[in-house]
Amino acid sequence: MSKVLMAMVFSLQVQAASRSGSALSSELKNQEFTASLKEGFHFNEKAPNSLSLDGHLLKAKSLSVRKVEFSGLPQEFQSGRAMLYVCDDALTFCETRALDLKTGGDAKLAAAQTKNVKTKVNALGFIEDNFAYAVAQAKSKKQLVLIDFGARWCPSCVRLEREVFATAEFRKASKAMIKLRLDADIFENSVLMDKFKIDSIPELLILTADQEEVSRLEDYQPLSDITAFLNDAVANPQSLTQLASARGDTKRLGLRLLAAKRAKEALPYLEKVQPPPLELWNARLAIAKPDKKAYAKALKAALKAEPSSSRSLGWRTQWIDLMDNKDEIKKLRTEGLALADTLLSDDAKLREAVKSEPPNEFSGYDKFLVAFYRGQLAEAGGLSPDEAAAGWKKSAEVIKGLNIPVARIGTGMRYLNVLGMAKNWQELEELSAAMLKLEPKNPEIERRRLKALIELGRFAEAIPLGEKVLKNSFGRNEFWVATLLAEAYVKSEHKLQAKALIFRYLGRHEINWPNMASSRKTLEKLQGEI
Repeated sequence: MSKVLMAMVFSLQVQAASRSGSALSSELKNQEFTASLKEGFHFNEKAPNSLSLDGHLLKAKSLSVRKVEFSGLPQEFQSGRAMLYVCDDALTFCETRALDLKTGGDAKLAAAQTKNVKTKVNALGFIEDNFAYAVAQAKSKKQLVLIDFGARWCPSCVRLEREVFATAEFRKASKAMIKLRLDADIFENSVLMDKFKIDSIPELLILTADQEEVSRLEDYQPLSDITAFLNDAVANPQSLTQLASARGDTKRLGLRLLAAKRAKEALPYLEKVQPPPLELWNARLAIAKPDKKAYAKALKAALKAEPSSSRSLGWRTQWIDLMDNKDEIKKLRTEGLALADTLLSDDAKLREAVKSEPPNEFSGYDKFLVAFYRGQLAEAGGLSPDEAAAGWKKSAEVIKGLNIPVARIGTGMRYLNVLGMAKNWQELEELSAAMLKLEPKNPEIERRRLKALIELGRFAEAIPLGEKVLKNSFGRNEFWVATLLAEAYVKSEHKLQAKALIFRYLGRHEINWPNMASSRKTLEKLQGEI
C-alpha cells in the first residue's frame, strides 16, 4: 500500500444544515473504507450506497443498519466519492451524504459535501420535499399535515395542481393544514413512499403532527371532492387508529382502512354496509392480488357481478395478464373490445357504465376513460408492438374526436402518451408543439416532443432540445431524458457524444436504484450499439 494511502486520515466537515452529519463517522485504511452511524440513525438499505473511485463504481461489501464497508480499494487513486443514504430512525428525513476522497501530494481529503434540504414553499403554498420541517411546523401550530405525492410528468398530478390546488376554494379548505409536496422522482423520497405505502401518484395523505394517518385519496379528484375530503378531516381529525378503536361509523372506517392499503381489515366493515359500496370489490381484489390463482378467481367473480361496467374493462386486462391459454385470452379480449366499442357508441350505456368508477384522472372525459381502457385491453396478453400500436390507434382516434382544448395541459399530456403508444409520432409532435406555444418552458411537454422528433428522424431538432431538457430534469426523470438524448446521438452517428453521455449516466450511483432497471438496460443496449 502506498505511504499516501496509509497516512490518510479521513475527516468529515459537515455543513450546519445537515441533520445527520454529527451521527456519521468514517475511516479509510488498509484498502477499506468504512462508515458508521450513531444510535437513532440508519442507512437506507434499499438505496444504492456506493463508492466511486476514478470513475469506477464499487458496491458495498457489507451493509447493515448502522455500518457500511467497502473493501478491495486500489493502493492509489486520484479521486473518489462515497454516496451514502442516511435516515433518522423516525423516518422524518433522509439525506444523501456525499463524501469526497482524494489522494495527492498533500494527502488531504476533501471536505464532505452534503445535499442540504432547503426549505422551499412553492407558489401553491406547499413546502417542497422537507418532511421533517413540515412535521415540525404541524407540531408547533397544532395542525394536520397534508402531503401531496406526485411528479411533474404525471398528467393527473398536473391536472390536480392546476384545477384544484390553484383555486381559492382549495386554499380556504386547506388553510388549517401544513401542506407538503413530495416529488416521487427524488430518490430519497422513496423511503417515505415506502413508509406510507404509496404505490401510485398522485396520492393525498393527511397525517396528524405525530405522523398518524387520518385519511387519504388516490388519483385526481374534482375540486368539490377534494374540499369535502379536507373539510371532513378538519371536522373529524381522529387518526385511523383512533377511529378503529372507537368502531363507530362502519363505512367511514372501512373506506379509510381500504385507502390506507389495509384491505383485510377493511373488508369486514365494508361487507356490513348496505347497499354494498362500490369499493367492496376493490377490497376483495386487493386481498387476492398477491396470489395469482386467488386473484384470477376474484377477477372472474368481479366480472360476473359487473360484466358491463367501465371498470370491468380494466379487470379483463388484469385477468388476461394472468392467463397462458391463447384461446382464452383472445375470447376475453374480444368480449372486452366489443363492450368498449358499445360504450363509445352509446351515450346512455356509457353513463350507466361509469357509475361504478370513483373520481379519477378522466373525470369529465368518460369517453377518454373507456378509450384508454380499450387501448390497455388491446395490447394485453403479449401482443407484438405493432399489434399493440394498432389497438392504441383506435383509442387515439376516439380521443381526437373529443376536441380537448390545448390549454388543458394535464389531460393533453395523457393524450400525448396515447399518441406515443399508438406510434402517431407526427400528430404527437404537432400537438406538443402547439402546447409548447402556451407553455414554452414546460420540460415534460418538451420531453414528449423529443421522443417524437427522434422517431421521426429529425435529429437536428431533437439533439438541442434533448440537451436543453436534460439541464431542466432531475431524479429518475433526468435518466429518462438522458436515455432519449443518448438514442438521438446514436441514431445520428454522434458516437463521441453518445459514449460520453452513456458513460456519465451509467457511472452515476443512482443507476443502481431498483426503479432504475429500465433506464440502465436501455443505456447498456445503446452502449452496445456504438
